[in-house]
Amino acid sequence: MLISVIVPVYNVERYLRRCVFSFIEQTYGEIEIILVDDGSSNRRGAICDELTEEDGRIRVVHKANGGVSSARNVGIDMANGEYLCFVDSDDWLNVDYFQKAVPVLKRIQPKLLMNNYVKENGEGHVICKFSPSPDLYLDGNQTFYEMANGCKRVRFDENIIYGDTNLVWLYSA
Repeated sequence: MLISVIVPVYNVERYLRRCVFSFIEQTYGEIEIILVDDGSSNRRGAICDELTEEDGRIRVVHKANGGVSSARNVGIDMANGEYLCFVDSDDWLNVDYFQKAVPVLKRIQPKLLMNNYVKENGEGHVICKFSPSPDLYLDGNQTFYEMANGCKRVRFDENIIYGDTNLVWLYSA
């Protein structure tokens, strides 16, 4: 089961390598990594290109700045995976993230899989935690039905510039 990891990249040079290496080092390897350089004004675009040399699963697209939702939509258009995973470029995943998620995806085949997350203050102190239901999934008849139904047609609202990942994390293509 191929999972497409979509990362909008814009001016957060400090964290990009940690983010991407958290995908490269996954214990589950059937992923493609799509970096969407959204018109970065620092070295982020060049770093994206350098990272393609680290792993053949990484693809990069450079575009004019259109915002995070626009970048996610470009990633959706490029994706080949059965599921899409959205990760911000200043975030990272535990090494077994997909190894734990894939059995749920295969067993239940949800439209949307919501995941735990921990937010830190940048100095290693936890600010908040989000822990959804024990099975971490929603089927098409639940809360996100309207958004998740027919997911390939779902697009991010490009007018939303903050909190867009509160809408969806990992959903079927």
